[in-house]
Amino acid sequence: MIIKVEQTKQNKFEIKINNELKYFSSMEKIPEMTSYRKGKGTITNIDGSICYTLLPSEKSSVFFGKIRRKYCIFNSLNQNCGTFYKLVSGFLNSKHVIEYENYKLSCYSISIGKTQNISIYNGENQIAEIIKSIQSLENYYIFLLDEYTNLQAILSLFVSYLEYEDMHSDNTTEAVGVSYTFDKNNKFYNKNWIKNNFNKEDINLITEQIQEERKKRY
Repeated sequence: MIIKVEQTKQNKFEIKINNELKYFSSMEKIPEMTSYRKGKGTITNIDGSICYTLLPSEKSSVFFGKIRRKYCIFNSLNQNCGTFYKLVSGFLNSKHVIEYENYKLSCYSISIGKTQNISIYNGENQIAEIIKSIQSLENYYIFLLDEYTNLQAILSLFVSYLEYEDMHSDNTTEAVGVSYTFDKNNKFYNKNWIKNNFNKEDINLITEQIQEERKKRY
């Protein structure tokens, strides 16, 4: 399964699965909260019904070895069913974590030239990879194994959270053209994972789309 998360307006996204529009997601700053950038997120079906709501947790730390940028996930019945947060364990050692129902997913982000790649693991097994062009601020692509289709909405919401909290999508600063990271996340990146699990034609099509996006922007 390939999911495209396309930014249509600032912090507003359309989510297409295998080229079919499935969801809308958004992040917006909560006016009454004084903490920097703290926002509220939602993901809805195309009919407008809410799938999940994302709200910042009051229990977050800003120190090394602690949790940062923690948000709580609420389902359509307003039940707390998980969290997103960043875990910093030391110098050059951090990851994002998705806790959802019985899952605890570790998300390792690296920059390799013109793309940012986020490898998502369920235990020791990689189940997804998110790709974002460093030169294009609009779109993400999620490669998700078909047996984890129940995570498609959660991962799409995670991308909205990531763009809002980490990529600073409401800033006007342009992204750099090329970037590389050198930290402990590098060992979790398998350059052949997408090639080994997805159709070659689909991969080539997305590569072409990213290149076209760069041409339009630059």
